[in-house]
Amino acid sequence: MAIPDEVRTRFEAATGLASPVETSVLEDGQRIPEFGGVVWLFSSEGEVERWLGAPLAVRERTTLTDGGLLLTRDFAASVRLTLGEDESVDLDARPLTIAPEWKQQVGGVALRTTFPATAPTSELAFTYVGVSQAQAEQVRNAAQLMGVSADYVEFPRTPDEVRMPARYMLGLWCRLP
Repeated sequence: MAIPDEVRTRFEAATGLASPVETSVLEDGQRIPEFGGVVWLFSSEGEVERWLGAPLAVRERTTLTDGGLLLTRDFAASVRLTLGEDESVDLDARPLTIAPEWKQQVGGVALRTTFPATAPTSELAFTYVGVSQAQAEQVRNAAQLMGVSADYVEFPRTPDEVRMPARYMLGLWCRLP
């Protein structure tokens, strides 16, 4: 759903946040090879770097500028994406390391210019980077305080670490030949 300008303005005033990284999601079909997560589209390499909080390596930057795809998991040297019934694109790919909290959502990163203007994409989303702990607390309550749908505010989540009890692990080790 598109975020009305008024909602964004009120949200930024309530939280003190500004200058978000604008992204959209490529709504692709079949992927060969298959990889998890969605493909986030950015307007420039600089915006990718702002989102990452670090500069891209030369090979990553070159992959993006040459119309390629950076994969955050399930690495492959090239990928074919189906964009519609009769349209697909073949892209060179490289691995990209991203923060763990984004890995559940983001499977790939590309520039908007990599795909034809007719490629199916989501509405723009706004990602605020460098959020302080105090701002994060304000963000958590902003939608409710503003009287708007909480669907407008998403938080990336670090996957919970799965830990086996020590005695179970010991039991497994004892059964090994």
